[in-house]
Amino acid sequence: MCMIKRTGSGEKPIIYIFLFILAIAYAVFFTKLSILKYLSFFSFNGNPLAEDNNMFWHTIRGRWFYQSIGERLFNSDVSLFYAFVALIYKIFPSIYTILSVRHLFIGLGVFPVYFISKRAFNSRGAALLFSITYLLFNPLHH
Repeated sequence: MCMIKRTGSGEKPIIYIFLFILAIAYAVFFTKLSILKYLSFFSFNGNPLAEDNNMFWHTIRGRWFYQSIGERLFNSDVSLFYAFVALIYKIFPSIYTILSVRHLFIGLGVFPVYFISKRAFNSRGAALLFSITYLLFNPLHH
């Protein structure tokens, strides 16, 4: 008789809920901050943001990943993530959509950090500490 070992048993879902709340709080805070920077003309990310907006505008109109401005077509930034964002951008066509979805996915990065840290250090506490450190990592915000 074959016995199947259950993995992940004993893991408390409260940790996942806490990580999800942290990710949402990160996304809301930095989306608001990015929108304020954008509205105050203090965004140092203006040109790439305009290129992304142009690419999404063309993508939802059937010209996939086409840009009529800029020179960075199909560089390291273009991925399946852009196809997903284009679906949301079709419903809400705005710069704010790009900023909010970008920060949401950066915030959801706490889950891979948590799982990798937990496996590497075999400790939930260390994994939680690394997850929080990930969200507080300053270059991530820029």
